[in-house]
Amino acid sequence: MEGPIPVVDGEDTSYCIRRTYLDDILLRQAGSLENVKVLEGFRVNELVYEGDVVAGVKGEDSSGVVQEFRASLIVGADGRHSVVRKLVKSEQKITSPSTVAIYFGYFSNIQHDGAAKFEVYKRGENMAILFPTNENNYVVTANFPLANKSLLENFKRNSEASLRQLLKDHFPNTTIGARLEGATLSEPIRGLYEYENYWYKGMGKGWALVGDAICFKDPAMAQGIHDAIRGAQLLADILKRNKGPLRQWDQIAEEYQQAIEAEFMVRFYMGCELSKNEPISEPQDAVNKLISVHPAVIEKFLGIYNYANEPSDFEAELIKVMGAVS
Repeated sequence: MEGPIPVVDGEDTSYCIRRTYLDDILLRQAGSLENVKVLEGFRVNELVYEGDVVAGVKGEDSSGVVQEFRASLIVGADGRHSVVRKLVKSEQKITSPSTVAIYFGYFSNIQHDGAAKFEVYKRGENMAILFPTNENNYVVTANFPLANKSLLENFKRNSEASLRQLLKDHFPNTTIGARLEGATLSEPIRGLYEYENYWYKGMGKGWALVGDAICFKDPAMAQGIHDAIRGAQLLADILKRNKGPLRQWDQIAEEYQQAIEAEFMVRFYMGCELSKNEPISEPQDAVNKLISVHPAVIEKFLGIYNYANEPSDFEAELIKVMGAVS
């Protein structure tokens, strides 16, 4: 399936910006705002309580000096291994273990057909994902079953050679292997395995979670940065609607949980399905081929990823085409 990303709010381009660049941009933009203080190299070790309400954080800076900061709301935007989430003992609401291992690297001199694209290939139990990013690099990703323990051990021993070999051997009908032959690895390959798709309770007395701290889904969905920024917007909107001293914690927490689940839950379950890494069946292959020759269906499919539409819109368009074909 191939096509342009649908337009949303006048924007017809999607970007794969490296986190080393994007995080710095976001951090400095935040630091330029009034009443915002940026403190890098600070590690939160504990929370400060007033009764049963979280009222601040305590931690050490890069010199080992202990400092304490207080606020009416402590927001844990601290990733999959969130310290805030652990300290408040947030309730886990959903968990779905992944059955795949993911290894990726940044390569220079990757050839393409003149238009840089986000590319996804699936053959049996293995998946390859390629996409362009900063400094003319391509991210090259291999996904394979955790059950393939010998392959996982090969990747642990020599990630680069294993990545190149897997993409060459298991995707022979593509040009991936040839394109990688002349490419240079820019930095060490990274791996992710034995991870979970999960949801946690997002707010309690004096604390809230955003981004990967509250929910995480398979990286193949490419929603992490979107969820972090959009989740922060949802939290900010709820706080605006509840101006004044924050006392009705149960009410506000329920409002936040409903808002963020309504926004992200459908794509979360899609991520859980991707994490099962099931081979494409013959009926699914037939459906995929049908989609590939109908631009309107492709547009609805791609629009799931940038919120141009919902999965239900794609399904409705697909059913309409299938009905016409039958």
